[in-house]
Parts: sequence; C-alpha cells; structure tokens
Amino acid sequence: MESLKAQADSQRFQLEAAYLTLTSNVVAAAVEEADLRGQIEATRKIIKFQSRSLEPLSRQYELGQIATVDVVAQEAGMAQTQALLPPLEKQLAQQRDLLARLAASLARNLQKNSSSNLCNCRRSFP
Repeated sequence: MESLKAQADSQRFQLEAAYLTLTSNVVAAAVEEADLRGQIEATRKIIKFQSRSLEPLSRQYELGQIATVDVVAQEAGMAQTQALLPPLEKQLAQQRDLLARLAASLARNLQKNSSSNLCNCRRSFP
C-alpha cells in the first residue's frame, strides 16, 4: 500500500515539475516576444528620425550647401537601420509561433490532467 502511495506521489511530483517547466517556458517566450516588439518599435522610430533628417540634407544639397557625401552617408545609415527590420520581424514571427505552441501544449496538459491533480500536487509542497 505504501509503495502505491509513493508511486502516486512520484507521479504528482513529475506532473508538477512538467507544469512548472512549461509555464516558465511560456513566460520566457512571452518576455522575449515583448522584447522583440520593443526592438522593432525602436528601430522603426530610428528609421523615421533618419528619414526626417534626410529631407533637410537633400534640400541643403540641392542648394549647394553640403556635399554629396553627406547625403549619401545619411542614406547609407538609414539603409543599414532598415536592414535590421527583416531579421527582427522574422525572429518575432518565430517567437510568436513558439509562444502559441507552448500555450497550446500547456492547455493540452491542463486539460489532460485534471485540475484536482495539480491542486493536490501544490498542497503537498510546504
């Protein structure tokens, strides 16, 4: 009888460990997703600023007040910043996919294992 109880306890602990691992992975994925959204937003703001800075430079160039190199340097900087967006957007899409898969897995696990098992498991910890 005691062996069965120990086996049941072991299974509950394994379930709890899996649940905790999965939930921590969901949280980590959500934090990473938010970070990527922030990076994309910041990059877009930088591009907008660089674009606004390019307009007066172009006018100054047309008036002969600055050299071509100044305009080209600003255009190159903006192009470099724009090149950062596609990889960030790809990472964001991948992160969202991961988050969706983890959330679905968590939902499946919660559905498969009754909430009473998780509650019993939580009660067994101090």
